[in-house]
Amino acid sequence: MDKKTIKNLAQKSFKGNTLDQSKVKKIYPLLKRAGLKEYIRQLKKLSDKNNVFLTLPSDSELSADAIKIFSKTFPGKNIKIAIDPSLIGGVRIKHSDTIYELSIRDQLEEVLKSVTEYENW
Repeated sequence: MDKKTIKNLAQKSFKGNTLDQSKVKKIYPLLKRAGLKEYIRQLKKLSDKNNVFLTLPSDSELSADAIKIFSKTFPGKNIKIAIDPSLIGGVRIKHSDTIYELSIRDQLEEVLKSVTEYENW
């Protein structure tokens, strides 16, 4: 199967923004190894376009507020939340290929990098 056909199959594997498991179960046995790899690649690409991943420092009420805010900011996208205690404060947002680091940890790392570069100058 050619890449265009596989891409169309991947697109038809979604119902709205959600992957339809029953369609995937029907499609994957029909593909050979190379076609299956391309199919999975296309599914991941489409899934990334349909989802916004938020990483928060703790599981708190902020999660519900964050979902409301980001649902308005990214209409029609699924909002997925993960917890990363290493974030000192703020949030990490991943949408498609773009990652926004809005955390105190990231700002501190940038300051440290600048100081280190200045000392080596």
